[in-house]
Amino acid sequence: MSLLQEFLQDADKTGYAIPAFNFSDSWELLAIIETALEEKSPVMVASAEPVARLYSPICLAGLYTGILQKTKAPIFLHLDHSTDTDLCIEAAKAGYPSVMIDASLLDFEPNIEKTKVVTDAVLGCDTLVEAEIGRIGGRNDETTSAGTVYLADTDEAVEFAERTHVDTLAVGLGNAHGFYKGKPQLNFDRLSEINGRINIPLVLHGGTGIAEEDIRKAIRSGINKVNVGTDLHYSYLITVSDYQCPGKSNVNILNAMKPVKEAIKETVRRWIHVCMSENRY
Repeated sequence: MSLLQEFLQDADKTGYAIPAFNFSDSWELLAIIETALEEKSPVMVASAEPVARLYSPICLAGLYTGILQKTKAPIFLHLDHSTDTDLCIEAAKAGYPSVMIDASLLDFEPNIEKTKVVTDAVLGCDTLVEAEIGRIGGRNDETTSAGTVYLADTDEAVEFAERTHVDTLAVGLGNAHGFYKGKPQLNFDRLSEINGRINIPLVLHGGTGIAEEDIRKAIRSGINKVNVGTDLHYSYLITVSDYQCPGKSNVNILNAMKPVKEAIKETVRRWIHVCMSENRY
């Protein structure tokens, strides 16, 4: 059993979720890691597919490994929402502790087939595989997340887990990526049904904009990992936009990025406490 699996099991047993924070560059990555160390929280640092392609999995894995040489903290690199099986396999071989193959926009059988390509290929890599059943709205789909089409079907979720042997499963509950239009309406009954029949960690995507009490209710109902990205990126960009450059005689990127990193850290800290993952090691 990997260390990540141990922490996911601990989260399930003791009532918290591991927050998974998407990063786009080293400033976000450092902010996440520094805050995780300060709060003694296990975290996942997630590179979405465009970020992984920009830097390459081997470069991000090298940066991650270098950072971990300074600490033994439970910080886990994750490839998020990759639709490319080859990229997932590349990331696993580069040393990612977790990868997500997202074939949820396909029909049920093709989703299973594509997911199995990854789970079969990474058996010897000590890498957990996450997949998705149902759909997460927002940036990954042009339509809204209203209605039941996005809900994960309980029977399908059970069959999917059994046939693919995935390690973690993201479930569509009416959640969406990006900022929500109106209050998110999560289907907690469906979550409880799925959790009662599947014995692997469940994942909630689209954390930004979901009320704190709903996040915690989802954790009580079976969610063991919560993904957050937009909230961090917004903190980053709004702080950068407020920065006043002192002029051509004193231009220093490091000075400009100090308040940016602090803003990201406060967002990360808030989410760690929402997920109740502080002081867990």
